[in-house]
Amino acid sequence: VKDLIASATESLYMQFQYIQLPRAGVTDAQEFIDLVQAVIDRQAARVDVKIIMSEFEKVGYLEQLQTMGLDVVNNVKIQNNVHNKGIVVDGEAVLVSSQNWSTDGTLYNRDAGVIIYSRDAAAYFQEIFLHDWENLAVQKAPPD
Repeated sequence: VKDLIASATESLYMQFQYIQLPRAGVTDAQEFIDLVQAVIDRQAARVDVKIIMSEFEKVGYLEQLQTMGLDVVNNVKIQNNVHNKGIVVDGEAVLVSSQNWSTDGTLYNRDAGVIIYSRDAAAYFQEIFLHDWENLAVQKAPPD
């Protein structure tokens, strides 16, 4: 998944229930932190990064992401009832997954996902993502 994210040169669209960084003092989550950092690196490379998360993404979680360097003001929106775990890269590849973006979800749980390298599949998911971004998602996270 990290390689898929790193391959983005034009667009990186992500829709997750939440991104929950590890608590202070957790020492076994570096691979998950590296995954989040890969997204921030794409943002720094001026890739069009857009992330939609559910109402479970609280202000405190967003503040942690902002501290890491993610532009949560411009690149993150909240949408009620999101349970999707998916990524669309450059309109060419899509990840469809059951994996929550947390330490347990990315490193320890038995989850499954598939990366599909197909412009047709990517176009299908990208159209839905952009519809959600423009019409259903808002730029305000619920309070903690």
